[in-house]
Amino acid sequence: MSDDGKSKGYGFVQFDSEESANTAIEKYNGFSIGGKQMYVGKFVKKSDRILPSPDAKYTNLYIKNLDPDVTEEIFKEKFSEFGKIVSLVITKDDNGASRGFGF
Repeated sequence: MSDDGKSKGYGFVQFDSEESANTAIEKYNGFSIGGKQMYVGKFVKKSDRILPSPDAKYTNLYIKNLDPDVTEEIFKEKFSEFGKIVSLVITKDDNGASRGFGF
């Protein structure tokens, strides 16, 4: 949950056995709740993930330790020199202040 109590769109469940985890995957992967189809699968550490194809490239950046005065406009200005930006956001708290990181 985020600070304002809204779902971040993911969660983790830890079972005491692999059998229980596999049963949950079989039953709930692809199941729809509230009009959204769930993906349920085994957790894979980021370092162990395999790209979908040899040509696939990561294009998302995580930027942390941002000064509170950095705006999305400054963010866009600085990073647009490297290529076309599809989307960008600086995460903010309930009062609209920067939380010090963005994507």
